[in-house]
Amino acid sequence: MIAKIDKELDLESLDTTPSRTADASEIVETEIIISRREDFLTARVDQNLPVCIDDEFESYQNQKTLVQADDDTLEVRSDEQNQDEDGIFFASGNVEIERANDLVKSDRAQFNADTGVLQTEGNVKYLTEDLTLYAEEGGYNSQNDTVFFSDTTYYFPGQDQPGKGKAEDLFVDDEGLIYLTPSSYTTCSINYPDWELSSSKTILYRDEIGVMRLIYS
Repeated sequence: MIAKIDKELDLESLDTTPSRTADASEIVETEIIISRREDFLTARVDQNLPVCIDDEFESYQNQKTLVQADDDTLEVRSDEQNQDEDGIFFASGNVEIERANDLVKSDRAQFNADTGVLQTEGNVKYLTEDLTLYAEEGGYNSQNDTVFFSDTTYYFPGQDQPGKGKAEDLFVDDEGLIYLTPSSYTTCSINYPDWELSSSKTILYRDEIGVMRLIYS
């Protein structure tokens, strides 16, 4: 409030008023450790705690078909399949590519056996015991044991209170660390969250502690 009713405002006095002008080039980086109550999703309003609406995601346990498969197993199921002269394998239509510990679904896929790189696009779903992910495109490198997807919605079914969110890019390294850039994170409904954290870069560790690096100006 800069003026009261029936009183003149002295504009000249504003020149000496302390103020802070935001510098667009000023960048601040903050690290947040994510922690959740054990009863977060089952909390009730009468406890003055939020009640979250959960989302539905496909379960790896309900979708997997391979039993006692070794690490070298790769099974491809699709409407159409072919292979070019360079040995690149192509699949299209209801594609399912399954290994011992994960399952990828998509409209189209190609796999290079020499490099171990799988690329998929169109209605992509990546399922493991610990991660359910929907994306526009992405895949994995089986030789480097890395996973990469773009334009993603992710969900962690293995957590006691499953975390979820969206990320433009998601990368899982060979140690299982998950990098999300930029991204959101919540334990509530993705589309209607009671609370949500957003950051330019998020790192989620295997011990279920997430480090969010927030960069803002």
